[in-house]
Amino acid sequence: MFEITTVAHPNDDLNHPLIVVEEKINSKKFFIGSVTEGIQRTVNERKIKLPKTESVFLTGKLSWNRIGGLPGFLLTVFDQKSRDSFFIVYGNPLLKYVIATWRYFIFRVGMNLDVKIVQDQEEELITDSFKANVINISPAKPKATNNVSTSLLDAIISHIFPLNINLNNYSENRKNFDRISQVKLPTVDGLSNSFSTNYLIDFHPVRGKFNVKKAIELGVPKGKTFAQLTKGEDVLLPDGVTVVKSSDVVEESKSFPKLLVLDIPSDEYLEPTLHNPLIVSSSQDIGIVYIFLNEKCNLSRIHPILLNYFNANSHCQFVVSHKDITNNLINFTGASLVSLKLKALFPNFFQLPYSSLSNGTPFNEKFASNVHILNTRSCPVVLKPGSPDAVIVENSLESVNQFWKARFDESLLDTFGISFDSIEPYINDNKLVTSGSLSDSETLKDKVQVVTLGTGSSLPSKYRNVISTVLRVPYTQDGKLQYRSIIMDGGENTIGSIKRIYGPDYPKFFKELQCIYLSHLHADHHLGIISLIEERFKHNNTDLYLIIPWQYETFLKEWSRLPNQDDLPDLSRLKIFSCEQFHTNPHPSLEQVSFEQMINAKQTITPKKIPLQRISTETMFKDLGLTGIQTCSAIHCEWAYSVGFTFDIGGDAFKVSYSGDTRPNHRFAFEIGKNSDLLIHEATLEDELMEDALSKRHSTISEAIYVSMLMTARKLILTHFSQRYPKLPDMDSLKKVWTFIDGNYDENLELFQKSYVFKKFQLDAQQRFNAKQMGILYAFDNMVINYNEIDQQLQQIDAFGRERLELLFSSKEKEL
Repeated sequence: MFEITTVAHPNDDLNHPLIVVEEKINSKKFFIGSVTEGIQRTVNERKIKLPKTESVFLTGKLSWNRIGGLPGFLLTVFDQKSRDSFFIVYGNPLLKYVIATWRYFIFRVGMNLDVKIVQDQEEELITDSFKANVINISPAKPKATNNVSTSLLDAIISHIFPLNINLNNYSENRKNFDRISQVKLPTVDGLSNSFSTNYLIDFHPVRGKFNVKKAIELGVPKGKTFAQLTKGEDVLLPDGVTVVKSSDVVEESKSFPKLLVLDIPSDEYLEPTLHNPLIVSSSQDIGIVYIFLNEKCNLSRIHPILLNYFNANSHCQFVVSHKDITNNLINFTGASLVSLKLKALFPNFFQLPYSSLSNGTPFNEKFASNVHILNTRSCPVVLKPGSPDAVIVENSLESVNQFWKARFDESLLDTFGISFDSIEPYINDNKLVTSGSLSDSETLKDKVQVVTLGTGSSLPSKYRNVISTVLRVPYTQDGKLQYRSIIMDGGENTIGSIKRIYGPDYPKFFKELQCIYLSHLHADHHLGIISLIEERFKHNNTDLYLIIPWQYETFLKEWSRLPNQDDLPDLSRLKIFSCEQFHTNPHPSLEQVSFEQMINAKQTITPKKIPLQRISTETMFKDLGLTGIQTCSAIHCEWAYSVGFTFDIGGDAFKVSYSGDTRPNHRFAFEIGKNSDLLIHEATLEDELMEDALSKRHSTISEAIYVSMLMTARKLILTHFSQRYPKLPDMDSLKKVWTFIDGNYDENLELFQKSYVFKKFQLDAQQRFNAKQMGILYAFDNMVINYNEIDQQLQQIDAFGRERLELLFSSKEKEL
């Protein structure tokens, strides 16, 4: 028996659909569809077990919005699989080139990754569980594909995912990875990306049941001859004359209905796909058809075509997806339920994620009962041997308020005095992130706003997405309060967080987005940036400023070479500045070399240095309301930065400093970040894990607080918490720091002995005075923080009681 589970349907969290086929007898799994941003987190949220996952079959055309989640998904798969186990990704001829572009930020030991290209029009792929016919459809005849150097791409991929290496020599392995990031990729001019990939899945039949009683009656001796008969072999009995045929004692094998997965990028693909000869000739054997309609498909226009197809194949079950017909309920319920609790306690800080039951008019009202809408909350589709049909059981969908109420823990009322009625008015209310107005008692500085889209580190988790922070800088125009926005780092699926926080008004955010800043090239900080660029240009025709490590510009250019991409941004509309331009001691970038040069080099190759070319910042400073930007090298990895932005807000200077990932850094504290009005600092680990902080080059919570005091920052936001602390980090670190400042070293001796920043620097009288006034806030996902309210969080927590807060978060959520 096989089960088909919907992993993703199109909504604000996930752009494209993905299903997983599981062979129940051995738990083998095969994913089919698009691995969009957010899939890694979805798999973890839904506890989909991956040790026996065999492969992913990519459908449709190849573009970032379809496979932006593939790097993280692969890492999650291999986290759960045994070492050296294999995994296959099937995709179009550009797939190897795409994976080669990951060489700047992915390095994973022990992954046996096999990338198989499917480019023939009707290629057959054989697995242990089924035969898959590849059906590539193009509305026009695709150009002949040239043989791009796949051997070069294979070699690069083998360095990104090395298998046969010396596990005891990580530094040598890392050196090889660093070398491969300097290699120039081949061109892909000769490869086509115009066709859409579909699959016809023919499951292997189940062997018939062996009739033991009849075999004995026919005189078949037990043992080896039984085994031969079950394998379909005829046997000669001991009398040397009688032959017993396998068909005499084994029932006929039972077949499964076939599965057809169609991916339709736009209207012109639909009819060529439905009229494909293999699909037409196999129609009577197909039991279920998944039709993934891209949002570019016009439902009104293609409705008659689909209706004819459904009527002509009334024996089939159909499951259809399109962003206008699938529900927009929340996927990441774990994080949303944390926001629900925090919203009840601190309503001025938290935004409940927007959701809706349906994005449009019900699509299947005019269709028969065998037409269904793709939905992650439906029961798995069951394919049974011998049955010509698929069994589909649909769950009824809640209203948005029912969704929240069903998951609200009523015991919160007795223990904490929190009722659902007190929360209900906040559902789908995005007042916190609208422009608002300026009261007589407020200054423009008070209205500086920080939106913490993601506050976790390394990997997306159930409760925290990876790091991304929005800085909204206010100004007035015609007497009205307006904002310019900068995104500082953009981890995977930042776009989904924006759409959930802003709701239907999210285009307004992209109209105010002026700049994206990237601190370094680790994947958890930038896998969401391409989607942000694409979405921004849909809603805003002005130039977008990027302040990035120079390698990321190379990565963007490599992606821009892919032909026929959906929604590919025009790079000429990006105004790109290297982080080095604002560095106190700038370094040159490096020229890429050929793969042959790298392989033939006996030692680490030294690429040619390219002197920094300074670009005028005058227009950017004017557009962003800036008077200065400074960067310094972060103590983390190569080409990692901390930054200080100085704005002119209503005629007053306002400095915002952002650490990125770093160990405590005196250059950041005493130079570019000195006297910051607002410091946003990573606080990855609790103090007990100081050794990890040292080895992985992160800061502990206490260290981040102490840096802010040395900096004489006025306010501090702590973020980028380890996923070890999924709900609450250590909120007593401030007390530890004051214990040190007051000279009581014994209580946290190990911390103060091992931390460079505590050992070397003491607060002077001015720093100490400022530290007592400084506001501190611990960031959570979905927070909307006004500058003049930062001080209130710890006050509110103290009023509620820290022990009660911990008790609140130890209560289990109701997840249905």
